[in-house]
Amino acid sequence: MRIFALNILRFIAALILVSTPLCISSFSADLTGTVKSQSGKPVPDVTVTSGGAAGGTTKTDARGFFKLTKHSRVVFFRHFDYRPLSKIVDQDATLLDVTLEDSIGSERPVASCSSAEDRRNRIGYDLKYLLPKGLKFKQVRDIDYVEWFVYDEKNKRDWLEIWYGPTVSSGFPSEDLLTSSRSFTERYRRSAMGRSVDVQGVSTNGTRWRYTRSPFGLATYKEASVEAAVLFDRIIDEACVDMTFLDKILDKK
Repeated sequence: MRIFALNILRFIAALILVSTPLCISSFSADLTGTVKSQSGKPVPDVTVTSGGAAGGTTKTDARGFFKLTKHSRVVFFRHFDYRPLSKIVDQDATLLDVTLEDSIGSERPVASCSSAEDRRNRIGYDLKYLLPKGLKFKQVRDIDYVEWFVYDEKNKRDWLEIWYGPTVSSGFPSEDLLTSSRSFTERYRRSAMGRSVDVQGVSTNGTRWRYTRSPFGLATYKEASVEAAVLFDRIIDEACVDMTFLDKILDKK
């Protein structure tokens, strides 16, 4: 009964997170800068976004130059040929020059599910996640999304959330998650469905978090202990792509 009540509270919190717009304090000063490669060459067509979907968005020109007319604490740089980069900036920042690393060598490949039996033993839609023994899950549904809570019955504090649906994420980790972190690393995951961002971090209090986007969903945890994070990372890293799901999507188009 306590586990059921706990899952209801988690569901309500998740519903508020999805349905409530992200509050972002935009700074009025323009932010300009250049984006270069490790070899020093300007990088055009880099998508520069601040504050997720609610902030400003632009692209670099042929000189690697960009200008954001509004920005907040975090500025995201995205180009599939280069490793994703998120920069935390000061309120009075007006200039930001960055260097992008090549994505080759840092991407994590995601394999296709090998058989129908393999898919049946997993949860999820576009990505299938295999749960280790001893873990339980609770599924909840809404009009716009489906969510799975994955948890250890012995540890009621840590849980992994797996989402599917068009409204589950803006495609960016929250600013609060990044600005409250001691450190974080970023890379792309590559599969038959394309690339998606994968960010892992350590909060200032030492707990772990991860934000892993897929073309149709999201797997995320936060405030997890080191032990729980290792287990959740195993679940995320061993996910496979359900090609039958992808075929259904392509057939609809």
